[in-house]
Amino acid sequence: MAASDSIYSVKLTPDDVPGAKFWSTNVSEHSVCTLQCWLGCRGLPVGGLEDNLIKRCMSCIKAGKSGEILKSIDDGTWFQKKAQQVIEKMETTSSTLSTAPLLTGWKKFSSGPIPKAFTYGVICENIIATARLMSTDGVDDNEYSAAFNTSKPL
Repeated sequence: MAASDSIYSVKLTPDDVPGAKFWSTNVSEHSVCTLQCWLGCRGLPVGGLEDNLIKRCMSCIKAGKSGEILKSIDDGTWFQKKAQQVIEKMETTSSTLSTAPLLTGWKKFSSGPIPKAFTYGVICENIIATARLMSTDGVDDNEYSAAFNTSKPL
């Protein structure tokens, strides 16, 4: 797997999120609050009586979905934390850096004032004036290009 692939394949596990793992194998031993937290981490409904919560947890476990944690849990806090750990691990591994061009070679962006003539209208006009349409055989088609140049901006 390439280094950049590991960034995009970050998945949360029950060990990454507090409350996403049961302390006992017997689901019925847990409190309602623990059951609700466990279900919420998987995006399942958290309302209802304790018996319903236990049934929901058991059906999730039987379906093999107990390891699937939502990336958006706690507004993505735990996912961002894990992604940052993956990036830091990649940065410390010299062999990984050579295969991750997206993370290296960045330079500071030189900012400055935007010219007053740099407006949306100027950009549209430039696109229309410089665009060239090609016919289906790959040759410039002046008839189509002329029609395109007279079209209205967005």
